[in-house]
Amino acid sequence: MSIRENIIEALVTAATPVITGGVYRSREAAIARSEGPALVIRPQDEKVETRGQRVALRDLVVQFEVIVRGQIPDQDADPIVEALHAAITADPTLGGIIAWIFEEETKWDFEIADMNAVSVTILYRCRYLTAANSLSSQP
Repeated sequence: MSIRENIIEALVTAATPVITGGVYRSREAAIARSEGPALVIRPQDEKVETRGQRVALRDLVVQFEVIVRGQIPDQDADPIVEALHAAITADPTLGGIIAWIFEEETKWDFEIADMNAVSVTILYRCRYLTAANSLSSQP
């Protein structure tokens, strides 16, 4: 298994206790009202900087999408986002898998569904090293 996959799995594990609804990995299907509040975690982007012939510095961006319905959905989502942030950053090295995790940005997208709905998207960047010739080993 690649270090990237280990990072994503560690983030899923850290985030799961925060949500009373479902936690989904890379889900694209619509979230039903009965599944909410929900969290979708997916990798978004990875930048790689090769350092010499042996080491690659990687910045993996992981997207967390919190989906909530309610009268004031952003207000209902706020404690979930706060708890998610605390859970993700409680161990900023994810047990030594990464060098550090950085919060990048947060966006709110409102929709009219069967109730008012909001999708709060938070991006976190995970910095880690691999051997230049392997995605599953560290230098």
